Amino acid sequence: MSHLRTFVAWLRKRELLPIIDRYCADHPGLTQRRTATDRDKSERGAGIDCAEIFRRAVATGDQHFVHQLLLIAAFGLRVREAWQFRPHLAVGEFGRVQVNFGTKGGRPRTLPTPMTPMQCVVLERVQTLVSSRHGSMIPPGYERAEQWARHFYYLCKRIGLTKDQLGITPHSLRHGVLLDLFEAIAGVPAPVRGGSEVPLDTAREQVARQIVSEFAGHSRPQVSSAYLGSRGRK
Repeated sequence: MSHLRTFVAWLRKRELLPIIDRYCADHPGLTQRRTATDRDKSERGAGIDCAEIFRRAVATGDQHFVHQLLLIAAFGLRVREAWQFRPHLAVGEFGRVQVNFGTKGGRPRTLPTPMTPMQCVVLERVQTLVSSRHGSMIPPGYERAEQWARHFYYLCKRIGLTKDQLGITPHSLRHGVLLDLFEAIAGVPAPVRGGSEVPLDTAREQVARQIVSEFAGHSRPQVSSAYLGSRGRK
């Protein structure tokens, strides 16, 4: 249904969207959406050492590739956000990191938590790598993000960072950040990491899920279940 909606938008026939919605409502068995994951999709969940990923990345000799992975692993960015990240324009009010470029739906966000010492180090490193104040993480010589994307995913395949090889992708690093963030706030692991069996105050869980959702760039706390799982699951 998502593909159909996108296709209709391409055709500039958005007036068909309500018809699609009505058809789905009249045929409730036609579609079924599952938003909560039931497994840890991070590199840790796959039994992969993050240090090994970066050892392989460094061996490629491509510093932009290495530092984009660092941004994902430090700030939980989406891949395109890491590509288009502008390190010299990234720090806003109260020292919070702003993600303004390459975001899903064009929605900028400010990360709701202060930077950790590790995040500060990563930000300093990428600022050193990018000399221009308005420069992004896409290296010189690539006119469009799509050109860099081909090289980026070639390098991912080269180091085994694919579902078919190590069983994880760059997005898995984002999952790891969000899972660790939930545990730091809630005081217990996320459900997909065994936290369902640990007592947790409902209000504290809601706060943790809200912050995780905002950190990830989602407006609804419910979306956090796609990363954290649901406490209703066993």
